Amino acid sequence: MTVPAYTQLVPNDYSIDVSGFSVGWNEAPIFDDLTIPKSALVDLAAINLRGSANCIMGPRIDGSALARYLNMNEAEAGGGNATLWRVRCHPTTGIIELYDDGVDSDYAYKIVGYWENIDYIEAMTKIAIDVGDENVWTIRTAAAGYPNRVGTFQCVNERAPNEEVGVREVGSGLGRLVNLHEVEPAGANAVNAYGICAKLDGSGDVEVFIDDFDQVFVYYTGAFGPNMDYAELWQTLGISASATWENEDLTTYIDEDGRTVEELLGHTSIGVEMSMGARKNGTGLARLILVHEAEPTQKAVITMTVETDGAGIIEHYITDGAEDWCRLAGYFIPSELSVAEGARGTQSLLNMLLLAEGG
Repeated sequence: MTVPAYTQLVPNDYSIDVSGFSVGWNEAPIFDDLTIPKSALVDLAAINLRGSANCIMGPRIDGSALARYLNMNEAEAGGGNATLWRVRCHPTTGIIELYDDGVDSDYAYKIVGYWENIDYIEAMTKIAIDVGDENVWTIRTAAAGYPNRVGTFQCVNERAPNEEVGVREVGSGLGRLVNLHEVEPAGANAVNAYGICAKLDGSGDVEVFIDDFDQVFVYYTGAFGPNMDYAELWQTLGISASATWENEDLTTYIDEDGRTVEELLGHTSIGVEMSMGARKNGTGLARLILVHEAEPTQKAVITMTVETDGAGIIEHYITDGAEDWCRLAGYFIPSELSVAEGARGTQSLLNMLLLAEGG
């Protein structure tokens, strides 16, 4: 089995043409149009650019019947209301399907990178909590059929006030929470959201933190194949410079240099949109997304997957370094080793040593 590998892309160079779309699901031939490999697992930014209207957006593999979309709240003060999805390019047709709500084409789907040599099972399952379980970490089943896998999630807020929402591995003590942007206007029945990975346990469970039981949710959106592992983190990162690519050495936080990491890039500017991005050190790619304004104490966030270089360094960027809010959410551990269904998705270095010793 070949080890999974990640390729980063410039979002503006890999924006999918939606001009001919009609209401409902539409085919996007990303193999033919954008040379994305068949079977690739794509990192796709769904961006609502409408300044005063919601936009229903979402991706799925060609031929799927999943209602895999979110009603994204309006963008504010320029920029876009964005969230990151993972979606698989069909292994035969090279197509993904994208949702269009039929209002106008003032939205964008942009590919920011892709994995090769990895399986992925798409899903769209709402994880809700009961009354009385707000504001505490609560164990919930995400995918009982895929124990010990790396799960992908959308954390969403559809309330007019800002709300905290997050997901983490069962037993973790990490405060993996984002104080997420409020929905405007109140009662819009739309969401602000961010994509993130979390590790499923042996029962397919995770822990979720939800501020409000009926308007804040976590959606389980899929799981990586068994040759991918993921180590959760919640490490504060800082960008001190403005409108400049700045190095960040992650060696202290990852098990070995060269790992591919997941970073949440956010800002707190209440009146101005911000360009934000992350890239492998030395690549020079303009890997940026323009994200709409935040609100007082609330975050406007986009997620990016980015490879560290041989010294463990990435570069990241924000328009105004005084307004940055960045978190290293975790790192991926791809492997040639795959294990039986129901066992750990990949072998960590410790597990490999134990196996070698007969432990």
